[in-house]
Amino acid sequence: MASSRRPGRADPGPVEALGAALAPLGASARVAVAFSGGLDSTALLHAAAQVLPAGRLLAFHVDHGLQAPSAEWAAHCARQAAGLGVDFRARRLFGSPARGESLEAWAREHRYAALAEMAAECGVSVMLTAHHADDQIETFLLRLARGAGLDGLVGIEADLTRGGLRLLRPFLALPRRCIEQWARESALSWIEDPSNADERLARNALRRQLMPAIDRVLPSLRHRLPDTLASLREARDRIRALELRDLGGVEVESREFGLCLSLSAWRALPVARRPGVLRRWLAECGARMPSRARLAEFVRQLESPREDTQVALSHDGRMLRRYRDLVILAPAAAGLAPGGTLPEGAAAAAPALVGAAEGARPVPISWAGEGRIDCPELGGWLLIEPVLEPGRPGLGADDLRAPDLVLRPRTGGERLRTRPDGPHRSLKNLFQEQGVPPWLRPRLPILWSRGHPVWVPRLGIDADRVATQGERYRLEWKISR
Repeated sequence: MASSRRPGRADPGPVEALGAALAPLGASARVAVAFSGGLDSTALLHAAAQVLPAGRLLAFHVDHGLQAPSAEWAAHCARQAAGLGVDFRARRLFGSPARGESLEAWAREHRYAALAEMAAECGVSVMLTAHHADDQIETFLLRLARGAGLDGLVGIEADLTRGGLRLLRPFLALPRRCIEQWARESALSWIEDPSNADERLARNALRRQLMPAIDRVLPSLRHRLPDTLASLREARDRIRALELRDLGGVEVESREFGLCLSLSAWRALPVARRPGVLRRWLAECGARMPSRARLAEFVRQLESPREDTQVALSHDGRMLRRYRDLVILAPAAAGLAPGGTLPEGAAAAAPALVGAAEGARPVPISWAGEGRIDCPELGGWLLIEPVLEPGRPGLGADDLRAPDLVLRPRTGGERLRTRPDGPHRSLKNLFQEQGVPPWLRPRLPILWSRGHPVWVPRLGIDADRVATQGERYRLEWKISR
């Protein structure tokens, strides 16, 4: 089924475009092609095989498992790569979109994640994808129809970094007909995905019905759209620079929560700039961009003058929360709807959190001097560091080596003495005094030794077990993100 380029032909447009895109790369960079087996990626792989030496080029195939012949397609891709002497890797996806999530978005997100994993495994620093000029026009029109903002309307970018992986689109200025002509002249063989003919999908309908009409009525669109997109990117970059500057004045680092926003500093910004700074902060935290309506709801709740307002909004598998003067992107809440999200715009009234929340069991600890003990059952890990400064308190080694040492989730009624001359007090009252958010408390397990609570994260060591001499240790609980 596979065939290679006929010898003796001059390098056509796709090879020249690829060579120009790869020219700035170092001579040692390892490059992979995202190889689906379709026309565009087949042309890209064959062109790359002419530009790069075999030792620097790989082909990565992602089998989405959405169509019956997908395994045959993977085998075809493997044969194509083998015929070119290119190292081939494949990854099969499992699962399905969450309720309300589009199939296209789910496939795209998981495809890029799989490509990034394979790149990391193979030492690949640059990934080539076969997006072309027709894809650019279609993407712009689809996003325009969906009411995308500036970040969406800038279209597909020729060079960007995603998840630490550099993505290059060397064919982005080439029309599809140029790629197809070269592929046919080169006698290449590719897969025809039958789903591309399904006009129930918006992109297919646009490609097969609307684009021919646009080419007849507005033939200049293909030539002028790149300039329009360049202008949009310049505007986007200026706004992004302003948002990052504003963000630098309102972002704070929290020991427990990582990057947070100072609510008072954010509210001091001009009203028109607050939504953009909030979006930029979410992006810096690695979250997806919220829709315009969702962002407006975030802003509305954060701007509420009532200081007792409990903000708990689900976003991208996490919870946007407000606590005192902090805006926090916290770990996901328990009891989420299928797919890991609450309905858009829905708020949860301080739900329990995943981790040391409901259903978690005690974790026996057999300490042998290690500095970290992972406890995934409780949603985090325990750090244990020796105390070397004279007179500084810590938990005695005898308690850490007790045969019944165990980390337990809270069950209610536990008490701790924080001062030698003070009473044993309920953890609830102590957490309130220390300003520990109610929704964080279930994620803070208690260390028991010799049948008694001896240490609680954020509260410290029970005064009856504090050691100031001899072998002793400082403890810290880290919550998994």
